[in-house]
Amino acid sequence: MSIWYNQGIKMIDVHCHLEQKDYEKDRDEVIEKCKKKLKAIVTCCCHPDDFGLTMDLVKKYKSFVFATFSIHPEFIKEINEKEIEKFLKKVEENREKIVGIGETGLDFIIEEPEWREKQKELFLKFISLAKNLKLPLVIHARKAFAETIEILEKFGAKRVLMHFFTAKELLPR
Repeated sequence: MSIWYNQGIKMIDVHCHLEQKDYEKDRDEVIEKCKKKLKAIVTCCCHPDDFGLTMDLVKKYKSFVFATFSIHPEFIKEINEKEIEKFLKKVEENREKIVGIGETGLDFIIEEPEWREKQKELFLKFISLAKNLKLPLVIHARKAFAETIEILEKFGAKRVLMHFFTAKELLPR
C-alpha cells in the first residue's frame, strides 16, 4: 500500500472516463479496486452514445460513482444538431443524478475555422445548460486557453474545473 493511503487521506478522482472501451472487460473490477482507496469517482460522459452506460454506472455504484455529461469538442465533426439537442434534453431530464457539465470546451488541435466555430457554438450550449441546471463545468481547453477563458468570462461561468488546458502564460518563468 502506498503512503498516502496508510495515512488515511480521503481522495476523490474528479475526472475519469469509465465509459470508454478500454474498460469493457474489467470495468467492475477497476471500480471495486478504486473503492479500496478512493472515497468517490467522477466519470465524464463525453459522447451521446455513452449516456446509458454512464447512467447505469451511477445507479449501480450509487454514492461512489458520480457523473458529468457533455460532448467533448473532439467529437464535433461526428455529431449532428439533432443528436446534440436530444443529448441536452437527456441531461436536463436527469439533472438530479448529475454532478456537473463536462468535459466541454475548445480543442484547437482541430485547425479548420468552421469546426472551431462549431466547437464554440457547442461550448456555449453547455455553458448555458450548466447555468440553467446550476452545475459546475468541467473544461477542456487544448491550444485554446485564452479563447476558453474569454468565453467563460463573457458568459458568466462561475464554477469551473479546468481539466485539460495548455497555457504557457501560466507557467513559472
